[in-house]
Order: sequence, then C-alpha cells, then structure tokens
Amino acid sequence: MKTEYYINPTTLPTKTFSLQKAFRYAKLMEAGVEFPPVNVFINRDFKHLDFNDGRHRTAAAKMTGKQLRVKRSL
Repeated sequence: MKTEYYINPTTLPTKTFSLQKAFRYAKLMEAGVEFPPVNVFINRDFKHLDFNDGRHRTAAAKMTGKQLRVKRSL
C-alpha cells in the first residue's frame, strides 16, 4: 500500500543532479506549477528515507521554501 503525505524538505539530496535543472524547477514552482509527488522508500538498513526519484524537485522546493508531495514506496 502506498501512502501520500506532505513534507517540508529540510535537506538537499546527496546524489548528483543538475543545479541548472533544479533552478528551472524552482522558477516553475514560484510560478505556481504543481509537480508530481516525489517517490521515496524506507532504507531499513540505515533507518532513513531514500529517493527513488525527485532529487531536482526536492532541491527546487528547498530553494523556494515550498512543500512537496511525497509518495512512500514499499
């Protein structure tokens, strides 16, 4: 079962990503564009959440202070 909930991103993802793409997304977020939920999963070995996708959206949300929708994958 997948659960959808909202978070306020507080950390920048550590995987490699394009800063230019994140800035483009930030501009779109500022303009009111809605983005699809970020997919995360529980890393049971390290007891934290990992990203399936959405690193650029998360970085853009951190830049703008916007909240993201998140889907937790099993």
